Amino acid sequence: MWTAIIDKMEELENETYNLVNWEDFSAQFGNHGIPKDLKKLYDFEGEFGYGNFSESFCLNIIDKTGIKTWSESPEFINSFVEFAIANGSGSSYGYWLCSDDIEKCPIVVFGDEGGIYIVAENTSQFIQLLTFDTEISVYEQAYFYRDEHDYEPSEYKDEFVEWTKENFNLKALETNEQTDEIINNAKEKYQQLLDDFLGKYNIENW
Repeated sequence: MWTAIIDKMEELENETYNLVNWEDFSAQFGNHGIPKDLKKLYDFEGEFGYGNFSESFCLNIIDKTGIKTWSESPEFINSFVEFAIANGSGSSYGYWLCSDDIEKCPIVVFGDEGGIYIVAENTSQFIQLLTFDTEISVYEQAYFYRDEHDYEPSEYKDEFVEWTKENFNLKALETNEQTDEIINNAKEKYQQLLDDFLGKYNIENW
């Protein structure tokens, strides 16, 4: 009897609140492996629940159906790994595999109505964007906008902000301008390279 109770307690302790299990989630990264900072985010989400710390965001397995609407070329398809739902209208986040080291790869957003845009230079910057606790908008560009009069913090935003500071020594973003700075710096470094890459497949951003 006590053995059964202990087993049940351990089962509950090991329960996570991710949308997908670790084996399935990490498998989509293939030989690239999962970035170490994204693994930390997965663990945080497992403790506090998806969608509960940054508006509309959750890590997920995203099949290749969407990306194939851009191009059927295997080279194109294999140049991205989508890994998260970005907003309530169907946009998604992914790594652009422009380096053999995924830790050095930027993050893009695939707009649900079109457009593929650079949003962050690396995973830690991406996580800092999530502290803004506002879903991304994608229309002719990618940006965050929060109206302070309508803003209601996510349930575990404070825990996420503290976790981000402890793990990355990064402060929470509090203004639209702060998010613009991160995105614009990343775009300056990568957007033209991405646009040139997309041009090989006759894909044009707005």
